[in-house]
Amino acid sequence: LHGIEYSHVQSQDLLHLIPDSATITEAEQSSLNSILPRKLYTVVGLESSGTTLVASIISNALSVNFREGSSQYDKIHQRMDEIAEVQVQHFSLPWGSRCSKKRPPIVDVVLPPQCTREDRPQPVHKYCQRVVRQNNLNSTFITDYPDRYFLNITSNKEWYEQHGTEVVLVIVVRDEVISMRARTTFSEKIHCKNELLARREAKTGLAIIDDAIKRYILDDGSDVNIFGPNVVLVSYEMIIQLGETYIRMLYKSLGINSTFMPKLKNGNEKHIKESSNT
Repeated sequence: LHGIEYSHVQSQDLLHLIPDSATITEAEQSSLNSILPRKLYTVVGLESSGTTLVASIISNALSVNFREGSSQYDKIHQRMDEIAEVQVQHFSLPWGSRCSKKRPPIVDVVLPPQCTREDRPQPVHKYCQRVVRQNNLNSTFITDYPDRYFLNITSNKEWYEQHGTEVVLVIVVRDEVISMRARTTFSEKIHCKNELLARREAKTGLAIIDDAIKRYILDDGSDVNIFGPNVVLVSYEMIIQLGETYIRMLYKSLGINSTFMPKLKNGNEKHIKESSNT
């Protein structure tokens, strides 16, 4: 990724671990089909870039709950979203607990939430075991993700697509200065408060995003288009400035038929006022 220093979680290089179709049993193939959605909206961006807002807009428009990173759906009524034909997945880059001097690794694929459940059916259990190396599984064979990591959004997208899921990548961007101030100064979320570490992580996150844009929007021979082929760039500032018009345009680009309109609040204002007072 353009010279950025990082480490892969080698035991989760799932693109190379998925068995060939000839080696998958009929029961395992049926289990795989049952846990993969027909369509997956993956919403990504740097910390404090507006990803939660965008994931919330999309999930409300689709009447589903969005999945937070590699976490499970904890509430009973949300379990139905695990088997919904259309699902929403939300990732900050990086995702997880507070930052430290140790660089977060890059995970190539985050499997469906059923793979992290102790009560998953035996065929699903066997399939999930086969796609993750033994030394990355704990004693109960639950897929174990790092506490803090980057998602390789291109390999994640392509793994799901190789297995029959249409993936729409929604990349959210926000003013760089305000986004950094939001995560290091004001955020109540588990974001990186250390500006030096936050900038280092942002460099890696932007390299991942840049790689996806060049791969899917620039390298496909088409003109540059922020609403490109299953990769959509969303501006937090444009959502706030254009409101309903922009959201309707977003729905159209995502193939969503909905009249849902969120109540919007300009999250940039307090950071601009704070900056002017210093």
